[in-house]
Amino acid sequence: MEILALFQIILTEIHPTPAAGEPEWIECIIKSDQPAVLEDVLVCDNRSCVQLPRVKVVSGQYLLITRDAEALREMRELPPITIVVECNLPSLNNSSDRVELRGRDSSVIDSMHYLLTAVDRGRSIERHGTDVNGVVTYSRVWTASAAFDSATPGRVNSHVEYERDVGVTGYFIQDSTLVVGVCNYGRQESAAQDIYLSIGTTSFVRRCPVLPAKGWWSTPIDLAMLQPGAYVRHDSIMVDLSQIDMRSDNNHYSSTIVVPPVAGSIVITEVLAEPHDQDCDFIEIFNGTSDTIDMAGWIIEDTGGELVRIHGKQHLPPGAYMACASDTAIARMCNGASWAFVRPLLNIHAQSDTISLRTLQGFPVATACYNRTWHSQVLVSTKGRSLERRATDGIDQGSSAWGSSTTYVGSTPGRTNSIAHQLVIGRQGLWAMPSPFSTDEREARFPCIIRWELPMEQGVARMFAHDVNGSQVAQILNGEFVGRSGSVTWDGRSGLTGLPVPIGVYIIVFEAVDGASSDVIHFTCLAVVGDSK
Repeated sequence: MEILALFQIILTEIHPTPAAGEPEWIECIIKSDQPAVLEDVLVCDNRSCVQLPRVKVVSGQYLLITRDAEALREMRELPPITIVVECNLPSLNNSSDRVELRGRDSSVIDSMHYLLTAVDRGRSIERHGTDVNGVVTYSRVWTASAAFDSATPGRVNSHVEYERDVGVTGYFIQDSTLVVGVCNYGRQESAAQDIYLSIGTTSFVRRCPVLPAKGWWSTPIDLAMLQPGAYVRHDSIMVDLSQIDMRSDNNHYSSTIVVPPVAGSIVITEVLAEPHDQDCDFIEIFNGTSDTIDMAGWIIEDTGGELVRIHGKQHLPPGAYMACASDTAIARMCNGASWAFVRPLLNIHAQSDTISLRTLQGFPVATACYNRTWHSQVLVSTKGRSLERRATDGIDQGSSAWGSSTTYVGSTPGRTNSIAHQLVIGRQGLWAMPSPFSTDEREARFPCIIRWELPMEQGVARMFAHDVNGSQVAQILNGEFVGRSGSVTWDGRSGLTGLPVPIGVYIIVFEAVDGASSDVIHFTCLAVVGDSK
């Protein structure tokens, strides 16, 4: 068996940034008239070289060079004829590097230089070529692979041009429309043909017209045609061309797509656009379906088209809320409730904005429009105060659907909104407990908790404690923003002296002004001091 002339081995593809678990690799193709032995070949980068082991090859055979042959075969489905050579391959730089094939005398057989961009990462780098009557002539042009699975190890490069080659380009989402594309990559005009599409249990047949060389055609499929249901679905999408040409690997396409549920099932329920300095802005998502949703990779978009993605493994149970932010302060603000990081940076406009939630492929799921002017007019400042949605069905839009959070901390990330509609409203009034209570903070009956239920959503309240003679002994609330229900504590101390009040009966007077109607509401209750120290 002859020794292969070194100029008959050509670099065709390299992969310096493979997915986790896949080793780096270099692909070469053998050009020889008969079986031969390949030896005395060095593989080099900018820093070092390694000699390949002696290997028998045949013409047209692909040779893959890697550090871990077993891992490569596990990660990639390679044609049986492919030779995988394991050696101490120089580590390929993730940004830029030079790859060379050299002879024993260090003469350069073939070489290439690459410079990666963010778009290239995760894809191999392929050499362009032209097929004429089954013989591929390679150029000096290298480009990121256009293959569906990011690389073509052991197969013809995606950038090899054929006489006749029509292929599926994949799909993209444009608002509520899924668009499937077909391209004539060949040098000749293509004939018209049928395109068979299958998405979940729904099938379509579309007619692709005659395409000129390098021509492109697409067919839209509206989200409504995919029949969204009560759950988030993970449907398989398959596309097949009816005509087979000189390249068969792009005549079929398959993937998985997330189909959102019917509108109103998943809702944006809270927005904090003006956080306190120690806090962060966030949006809150409510899962109104009866199924747990994997939110990893879902998209949040603002009016300006800025996109962030939910980061890491995030599962949202049915009937649960999840706050989304890009600052670690959200963990403290949620205080044990569910939250998720988004990347790169969530920056909500303080005055007004439209926030959209999309699946990881881009299908619209929910939209929330908000405006700073929708806050309650009785608020002196909206800083640190979120806007909350009154209902979780997501149907209502505009100012009537939103209101200021009435919690004392100003927001409810990851929890039920403070102004959420209640199907059953308890009795209205004012209550003090325990009664009697102690003014000694070491006692179990300290302090007095005063709770209210109001016939209004939000307003401004004052609260005082009076003795039986009608004299004011303490001011408990002074113009505080309150909601339909809430509570406050009184330590039983005089507002004048700061000392505990004497044992006895005290009258708690509560007065609230409705933020919507300006109606004044009065409630009173008794608080009994049974132990004073």
